[in-house]
Amino acid sequence: MSNIQKNEDILFEHISNLIEQARKSIITTINTAEVYTKFGKHCLSN
Repeated sequence: MSNIQKNEDILFEHISNLIEQARKSIITTINTAEVYTKFGKHCLSN
């Protein structure tokens, strides 16, 4: 395996990890917003 191929593999792995971290962060943000929205609706309906 050439150095270029090794560097490409490392870069691909790094980009994949960044995308996965971003995906998890987005899911957490959406879930938090959903909880706040449902909690707010519950408080307003009482």
